[in-house]
Amino acid sequence: VHVGDIGTKKSIELAEHAYRAGADAISSVPPFYWKFRAGDIYNYYRDISESTPLPMVVYNIQLAGLMDMDLLLQLAGLPNVHGLKYTARSHDEMGFIKETLGPDFMIYSGCDEMAFSGMCSGADGIIGSFYNLFPDLYKQILKKVEESDIKQGMRLQRIADEVIFAALKYDFPSVLHNLMNWRGLESGYSRRPFYNYQDSELEGLKEDIRRIKDRYQAEELDMFRL
Repeated sequence: VHVGDIGTKKSIELAEHAYRAGADAISSVPPFYWKFRAGDIYNYYRDISESTPLPMVVYNIQLAGLMDMDLLLQLAGLPNVHGLKYTARSHDEMGFIKETLGPDFMIYSGCDEMAFSGMCSGADGIIGSFYNLFPDLYKQILKKVEESDIKQGMRLQRIADEVIFAALKYDFPSVLHNLMNWRGLESGYSRRPFYNYQDSELEGLKEDIRRIKDRYQAEELDMFRL
């Protein structure tokens, strides 16, 4: 359960609620809105992680401000912190952190468009947005990593990337709900102030996906009901 919020007090309340509700683990973005010092961020995660006995996953994500390696390694030393979502393109650093912290500390690659690279660099798994759209395709990418099949792994990643880049011409995350619906998966809507698209506004995106499917002869995209 994600418990990140604008203030430590609210995040702790959400963490305690998650614990009472039976969650297996909690996660949180770093404090945002202001540019906090490394010590402030460390204290934020320490306070939340100490509020319950649940294992915790720290988020290193561009939108909230990336943390440097020294701070990430310090956070990994907190007793209840057992994982890190690493949403950055510097997979060399991510791989080094994984190697340094060992097999019991979980590293999750967070760049949807670089999942293959992330898992090749040693990530234990992936956490992202478009993974919800075609988890079956990403499972195939994982299989190619396990088989050391670089050529086919990159082909599948390129298919995913072209759909992602086509979708990101529109407002995200709103457009993801439409894409999920086209898969036959009811995904609700985005809360205001996010904009919600009518399907009629996305004919260009549908055509882009058809072109991608034809160019790659990608049966993996047959799941879309366009």
